[in-house]
Amino acid sequence: MEKIIIYGLGKEGMLQLPYLSKTFQVTGYSDRKPFAINGYIKPCDIPGESFDYLVVTSTKYYMEIKEELAVDYQIPQNKIVTVSEFFAKICNLENMAVRDTSITDDGIYPAFCHKAAECGYIFDTFRLNPVIRRVYEHVSPENGQLMADMINKHSVRYFSEKDWSGFIENDKSGMPQKEEYILGGLKLQIAPTTLRYVKVLQDMLDLYQMDHVHTIAEIGIGYAGQCRIVMSYLPDREYYLIDLPEVLELAEVYLSRFSIQGKVNYIDGTQEFADRQYDLVISNYAFSELGRAVQDFYLEHVINHSKAGYMIWNSLSFKGTGKGYSVEELLARIEGSFVMEEQPLTAEDNCLIVWNRDKADSGQVRD
Repeated sequence: MEKIIIYGLGKEGMLQLPYLSKTFQVTGYSDRKPFAINGYIKPCDIPGESFDYLVVTSTKYYMEIKEELAVDYQIPQNKIVTVSEFFAKICNLENMAVRDTSITDDGIYPAFCHKAAECGYIFDTFRLNPVIRRVYEHVSPENGQLMADMINKHSVRYFSEKDWSGFIENDKSGMPQKEEYILGGLKLQIAPTTLRYVKVLQDMLDLYQMDHVHTIAEIGIGYAGQCRIVMSYLPDREYYLIDLPEVLELAEVYLSRFSIQGKVNYIDGTQEFADRQYDLVISNYAFSELGRAVQDFYLEHVINHSKAGYMIWNSLSFKGTGKGYSVEELLARIEGSFVMEEQPLTAEDNCLIVWNRDKADSGQVRD
């Protein structure tokens, strides 16, 4: 485990403190301004401390701070890093191949997933990590409350106390930030992101006859939290997780903590794989964040082989980078697809794209 000194105890530093202090061996805290905190070290005393890295939490003043620490206190420059540089170093980012298949295939995200999969103390707090929070563990408490309110409208119909006991098991790994909500009459501590997964499950139950759905494919899987929620409520399905190989590594470690009733298949989305028939394909934002070339591949080999589908679309790739398809273009490419509102709306332009191609056999969209 890396030994670090955290430098910068202002607002930005306090945001980074919970994750850094819970994950690494923090030998001290420092700042130009003295702070009443256990372990505070004056900058002039840092050279006498034993540490691997001095992690500077300020991005705006980083270069100024680094020069001051190196010149005035003779601290080796290779030990002075930003939070992002620190993650890059511990994840061996320089050895990662740059694929650029999607917004999140940026080097640091897959590198961190690989590190969390192979390193126990990184896995233990991975859902607090800023890299993970940037990608998916960022549902706000307020949006969590909106989801809780919507879920409660159907809680008697779908989710029992036993179901909720199973759902909150998701949050026993990775140390996510949890909030308190009333769910099905129960006061529960649950991560807002886990609530989103439950809301997606409820949407699936509302839209499709799930007793006809036996094979499910998910494009872009996070840490497999959605898979675990679905499989806990709908056991004995066959679930295909499709993502980057490093993300699959993390998902496999995460799911190994549970007794999954059913079969989970891990599909490397960077390699060609055999065409299969799926009863249902789902994607929570991830498909819409891919570039067109990768979207074309999934359209041909996954989506066009699915009887039904549920996709939450955002505009990050289409508008942000110009690399992804628009909603209108996808509607033209996915036979029988149509648009629904995302509820609750988590970002401007977001929507659901759903489809059904075989009402007689599987995945029937309810009228």
